Amino acid sequence: MLELELQQYLRREYPQENARCEWKEFKNLKNSFCGNEKDDVISYVSAIANMEGGHLVIGVKDKTLEIVGTDISRLTFNGQPANTQSATFKLAEQCTYLSSEGLSIEEFVTEDTDKRVWIIHIPKHLPRRPVLAHKKAWQRIEDSLVEMTNERMSVILEEPIYTAKDWSAEIVSDATIDDLDEVAIAKARMMFKKVHSRIPTEEVNAWSVQTFLGKCGLIRNGGISLSIAKNTNQLPSYTKTKGLDKERLRQMILQYLSNAGSEGAKRDSIYEYIKDVLPRNKTEEQQLRMLVDLLKNMSKECLIKAEGRTWYTMPQS
Repeated sequence: MLELELQQYLRREYPQENARCEWKEFKNLKNSFCGNEKDDVISYVSAIANMEGGHLVIGVKDKTLEIVGTDISRLTFNGQPANTQSATFKLAEQCTYLSSEGLSIEEFVTEDTDKRVWIIHIPKHLPRRPVLAHKKAWQRIEDSLVEMTNERMSVILEEPIYTAKDWSAEIVSDATIDDLDEVAIAKARMMFKKVHSRIPTEEVNAWSVQTFLGKCGLIRNGGISLSIAKNTNQLPSYTKTKGLDKERLRQMILQYLSNAGSEGAKRDSIYEYIKDVLPRNKTEEQQLRMLVDLLKNMSKECLIKAEGRTWYTMPQS
């Protein structure tokens, strides 16, 4: 890729700095990867992870996104020259509680000017686990990197504990393309063209709905996953007629309570976790009543138990 092409790509994909995106020069990563706290790569990774996750673009001028390139020739890990893979491992090692799921480094080297740009893709922090660098949690406030405020720390520490099961990836065996909202598909196609602007518009428009959904990864082995509804912003209308069957809801509840561990979870927290997959043609009161019935039946089967207003899983022999 030529420098001009890379410049255009960066401006298109990472057009502005905000809580999810940071541009940094870091001309020499030997001293900047794990260097002075607040001014090095791992501090910025911590800050971005402690919000919603995002991207750190290295090798460009702050404010202008002009490509200057970053030098990794003297960057080593365990005596070996650094590369994107070893640097990713180092980030996971140096940033306490940073999830490796979704963590990656993308490298570009311009063909005409031999300038290197790294883009670090950073996952959001795990529930109740602020990401640390130099044994401190960081966050970005406007243009400044600062130690995490008490308010932000409280928000993270009060998050529900669970490892969310990706129910949206499950195949819905009886779902067909006819179940999907044509308006939602059109909106999804429009967003796809914006994100993947390198693919000619005429080509995307020519794809059949099935081909388009396949390109988006929403059809696998001929089946439609629930994420099609989520990714086209039509989850409520899709689950209005389908919902999840009770067995899948029970599995989600068990997973949620299992990950909550000894702290357990109250009914309202469980409801927040599963409400998007409850039938949307029911009122909130009806949905809550449906959840209560599920909890009671699961309790009768000795799968879960209630202590006061808190629910817990029961050990299974």
